[in-house]
Amino acid sequence: ATPTATPTVILILVGLPAAGKSSLAAFVEREAEARKLPPPEAKKPRGNELGPVSVQRISFDDVLFEAVEAKSFDPKLWKESRSTAFSKLDNILKENTLKRKGVSESALNLVILDDNMYYRSMRSQAVQYARRYQVGVAILHLEADVESCLHRNAKRAGKARVKDEVIRKMAALLQPPDPSRFPWEKNSRAVKVAPFPQRSDWGALVDWEWMQKSWTHIPINVEEEERKRLERKEKGAKSNQASFAHQAEMLLRKMVKGFVIRAKDDLKERNVSNAKGALKDLCKQLGTLKTDLIFKFKRKIVNIAEDQGSFLNSLKEQYIESAEQLMSKLLSSYS
Repeated sequence: ATPTATPTVILILVGLPAAGKSSLAAFVEREAEARKLPPPEAKKPRGNELGPVSVQRISFDDVLFEAVEAKSFDPKLWKESRSTAFSKLDNILKENTLKRKGVSESALNLVILDDNMYYRSMRSQAVQYARRYQVGVAILHLEADVESCLHRNAKRAGKARVKDEVIRKMAALLQPPDPSRFPWEKNSRAVKVAPFPQRSDWGALVDWEWMQKSWTHIPINVEEEERKRLERKEKGAKSNQASFAHQAEMLLRKMVKGFVIRAKDDLKERNVSNAKGALKDLCKQLGTLKTDLIFKFKRKIVNIAEDQGSFLNSLKEQYIESAEQLMSKLLSSYS
């Protein structure tokens, strides 16, 4: 039988320090480990029939703590530690890709990115790896009030404890997932963390079915898709403009012909001796009027927002008004 690969999902955690991200990740790890036990001890995460779950957690703080010995914050080391964390993600996804020979929906390989991810650009970096390796993405925002985070943070010790001003500043800068503006954040959810001193029920907050289905949410290259969409839109707009301009041209040509026939009949009734010359002069003026209106029309058509039929009627009315003035001027000279 052909071996199948476990669907892979990158679970991106978003939230303030001490919001409970690591606690949630640890809960998921424990539940996943419980599924590997033989019956009858084996249990299923509540709410669905998902098969075995393999969890690999990348704690950005742990990576940073391994690199930092001094207590003071070092921006350079912080940046290098994030690069190291993403390298770990790259290696995990690369290994899973090498094993992939098919897909089994009965299990799940979950890669948890345990970090604040408060800037959208941070999450975007993770999504780029998902695009590269064609794996699913799920974004889970842990919503927690600042004061509760400060209380929980106060109970921490050593490097795990964050300065209060850092938490407050991060709360002001945090960019929640916004699927309406950023399609690659479409598969995101927000859960409210219990306020301090209450303890969150992670079993109730973790949606295993959602995570399992997330393997199908492989993010597209949004920038490339948007570029292609704009190109198609521009091409279609140019085609519509050309067609619309042609309609306007044909409409005014027909109207020029109608005014010329009218003028010819009127001049004949008045027995105008130089009717041929007068008619030639009128044709020239009517043609100039048509050309001027078409020129203005083509400049406006780029940003036209109204109904095409209404716009053509407006163009027709403008032409009739100006053409009637030319006709009156011509005939009044022979009255």
